[in-house]
Amino acid sequence: MDIKQIAVQRFTVTSSKSFGDIVAALDAAIGHPDMNLFRRDVTAAKTYAELEDIVRKAVGSSDLMEFTRFEPRGNAA
Repeated sequence: MDIKQIAVQRFTVTSSKSFGDIVAALDAAIGHPDMNLFRRDVTAAKTYAELEDIVRKAVGSSDLMEFTRFEPRGNAA
């Protein structure tokens, strides 16, 4: 197995907006496709151009797409 190193940079942003407002703005900019339909369409694509079109339609204005979301669980009593 080949090992590939990826350089990652971290940055911090300070905002006067609330955390909830920031999360809502990020959420609005990210595409949220129906993953069952997305998977079906990707599997059915016959050409690279068709695949590109499917992905282009799924991404949001940020050119990002949410594949899954994990909600934190509350404390079980």
